Amino acid sequence: MATERKIEKQSSKPMPETAPVVPVTVADIPGLGPIRVRAFQKAGINSALQMWELSIESLELIPGITPNKARYIHDYVHAFEQTDIVEASAQAERAQAATVADAARSSRATNADWLEVPVSPFALEAARVLGSAVIFLAANHATDLRQKLLTASQRLAAECQAAISEGAVPDTDQEKILRRLRRTADTLNTAVTMEADRKEQGRLADELIDTAELIQGFRNAFADRLTARRRGSS
Repeated sequence: MATERKIEKQSSKPMPETAPVVPVTVADIPGLGPIRVRAFQKAGINSALQMWELSIESLELIPGITPNKARYIHDYVHAFEQTDIVEASAQAERAQAATVADAARSSRATNADWLEVPVSPFALEAARVLGSAVIFLAANHATDLRQKLLTASQRLAAECQAAISEGAVPDTDQEKILRRLRRTADTLNTAVTMEADRKEQGRLADELIDTAELIQGFRNAFADRLTARRRGSS
C-alpha cells in the first residue's frame, strides 16, 4: 500500500513544460488555425514581429479575431522580447538561405554539364537580396507599408529564390546585374530602419519591381539557352 501511495504521489507531479519556441511567422502562434492565419496574411501580416508591434485593438480588427483571441495573441508574442523575435527571424532566414544555396550548388553543377560555364557569383548576390527582402518584410510595421510595396517585395523574393534554385546564370551584362542586385539589397537594408511616406514607398516598390523583372528576364533567357543546348546535344 505504501508503494502504491508513493507511485500515486509521484504521478501527480506536473510534467515539466517544454520551453516555448520563439515564433517567427503567424503560423507559429499556437491556437491559430489555417483560417485565422490566412486572415492575417490577407491583412499583410505575415510575421510574429509584425504581430508584436500591434495593439490588442489592432488585432481585433482582423476578421475572425475575437477580443479574447486578440488578447491571447498579444500576451503570447509579448512573452518574448522583441529582440528575441528579430534574432529568431534572422536565424530562420539564414537557414533558408543555406537551403537555397545548397539547391543552387546542386542545380548549377547539373546545368554546368550542359552550358559548360564557370559557377557565377550571381547566386550569392541573389541570396543576399532574398535575405534582405525577408528581413524587410518581417521588420516593418504592416500598417505602415503600402500593398504595392508588400507585393513588390514578395515578388522580388520569389524571383531571387527561383533563379537560385534553377541555377540561372546571366549570359550578358553579368557585372551590371550584380551591381543592380547589390544596390537593391543595400536599399532594402536601409529601408528596414527608415520611416518612408507613401511617395517614398512607391518609389521603393518601383525599384523592387524593376529588379524582379530584370531577374525574370534573364531567367527566361537562361531556360531558353538550356533548352536549346539540350536539344542540340540530343
